[in-house]
Parts: sequence; structure tokens; C-alpha cells
Amino acid sequence: MVNYLLKKSYQLKDYKEIDFKDLWGGHGVFTTMWIFDNPSKILFFREHINNLIKSSKAYSIIKSSLKLNILNLLKDNLNSKTKYNHLLRIALNKDTLSISLRKRIKPNLNFDLKLVKLKRKKPEFKNLKYKEILKYLSKLDNSKSDIGLCSNNKIFETGTSNLLFIKDNKFFSPANKFYKGITYRFFKSKIKKNINSKKKYNHLLRIAINKNTISISLRKRIKTKLHFNLKLINLKRQNPEFKNLKYKEILKHLSKIDNSKSDVGLCYNQKIFETGTSNLMFVKNNKVYSPLKKFYKGITYKFFRSKIKKIIKKDILVNSLNEFDEILLIGSGKGVASVKTINQIKWKRKSLKFYNILSKHYKTAVSNCKKFR
Repeated sequence: MVNYLLKKSYQLKDYKEIDFKDLWGGHGVFTTMWIFDNPSKILFFREHINNLIKSSKAYSIIKSSLKLNILNLLKDNLNSKTKYNHLLRIALNKDTLSISLRKRIKPNLNFDLKLVKLKRKKPEFKNLKYKEILKYLSKLDNSKSDIGLCSNNKIFETGTSNLLFIKDNKFFSPANKFYKGITYRFFKSKIKKNINSKKKYNHLLRIAINKNTISISLRKRIKTKLHFNLKLINLKRQNPEFKNLKYKEILKHLSKIDNSKSDVGLCYNQKIFETGTSNLMFVKNNKVYSPLKKFYKGITYKFFRSKIKKIIKKDILVNSLNEFDEILLIGSGKGVASVKTINQIKWKRKSLKFYNILSKHYKTAVSNCKKFR
């Protein structure tokens, strides 16, 4: 037996009040909304009312100013002093409009679904053919249980709700023959194919390919510190103009250091080319330099090259590093990092001017980055 806070019925032809009828089983439509708080709020109110009007036309319930009259009846019947946590139901057939309020029951986490062989008539609509469903629901504690409506070995919805199913971090829903409710549509707009579309990332996404395999991985992006040291090592990448997978020697060195505080500078024939993770730029007398060749020109490097008016390309000799005011690492992993020291040659940073300029460009690019779809 349902306990109503409010139950009213009206003749549709003139909106005169009549004895209450729940209208279950008749030829018509309804909508159920959550009303809560004081002053009262109704979740997805506009969407519910617009959908009710659309459904009523599909059931040949044509009445001028129906939406406006529903709004007026709600204003007349809802108490501005009441703090609600109720389900507001509006039901219509050709002759009658009924409004009711019943308490909204909070579902328990220990929730059971009972499968029954039953399918709603014209299930794509929120119609009033619910008598068989109500028989089942009346026997259950609706805070702990609902019924799953099944037909031809398929499950479509429950007696009260839509269903979503999750497998391997992917969402599934029935293909058809169920009513797509307002709340279902809301979540559909929020959920992408992968459940982790809601995850807030700050990671490095790596995609690697050889002739037989493609590998994808995510690892946390480490924020570099301003007290950053560059360690020079005698090592050069194979075919360095390409982002190839010949990194084992480099990774041995990187595994021994704190990557938030340090990186390795790859040197060969007394020249420095890049680091174990990033490209390099060098600043002297307000001019920006980069190695001449034999290094991989990364995407972040190319981005900054478009922002800096002139980059002077020349061989950067290890014994000339003390001439430079700033040494900058640039790449996806570090964004922009400023080297503070190179202990082997007693080099120390003299300025942060270009670090600040490049950081500003990079932050703008991050802010303007479009959402991945």
C-alpha cells in the first residue's frame, strides 16, 4: 500500500478536481521526478515535462496549453514550506490528469535483483501498463530489491529503472525495446566508451610499435624541480634522428637517478646532443641555441621552435657549456625544465628568463588543449 503525501486528480477538459485515480493500467503516459529540499527543486524538471508532453501526443492526448496547466497545478499543490525528498508523479490519459507525491526510498547497497519473465507493452514509452509489474513490486522491499524484466532470454530494464552493465571497464545497455529514461540519457551524455573517461590524468601515455606488436602504457608524469642537475655521460642514441626503441643503455642510467631532480646529458665526440628524456636548448646573451644535428627533434621542441623568433643551430661543445646562462630541457615528460647545475664541470644557472618565457607558452598550450575524444 502506497502512502501518499499528496494525491489529486483533475478532469483534463476543464481541470476541475475529481476523486483521485492513479490511472494504472489505462491508455496513457506518466513521468516520475525527484523533488527535494526547501525551497523545492525538481531534478531534470524541464526534460521530464517536455518528454511527458511528447509522449502524450504519441498517445493521442492532445490538449492546448497542457504544459502551462501542469505547471500551474504544481504551483497550486506544492507547499513552499515543506522540505521534500519525494517522487512526484504526473500521469495522463485522455480524460484525467493525476498528480501524486510519495516518499523517495533510498536504495541499500545490499541490493537484490529478482529476474521475472515479463515485458512492458510498448516499452519505448513511459506508459501506464504497469499492473503486472506493480503486483511484483508490492511484494518486495523496494529499498533492497527490484525486478529485472526479461523476455526471450534477454533482460531490458527493471520495474522502476533503466539498467547499465559493466564489463572490462566498458559500459553496456540493452539494444532496444526499453524506455530510455531522463536519468539514463543524462548518464549517457556523461559516460564514454571507457569508464576511465572520468579519471583525471597527469600521466605520460607511451605508444610503442615494432613489426609484430603495438604496446600502450600510462605512467605518472613526474614534476621536475628547480634544483635540477644534469649529469653528462658518454653515450649517443642509435639513429638519433628517430624516436626509436634503442634505449636500454639510457634506461640503465635513468634507473639510478631521481628523475624529478636529474637527467643524463648524452655526449659524444665532446659534443652534447640531448638528454635521456628530452631535447635541449641553450641560452647565451639572450640568444637561443640548439645542437646542429644528430638528435631527435621532438614535438615539444618543434612547438617552441614556432614560438621563438630565432634558434641558432650549432655544435654545442661540452667545454663551451660554461658560456651559457641557461640550459633548458623540453619534452612531453618535463614540459620545460631549467638545469641548475652540472656538477662535473661546475656549471651553474645564471638566469631563469627564457625558462619563464617558455613556461608561459607551455602553460597556454596546456590551457587551450582540447578534450580528447
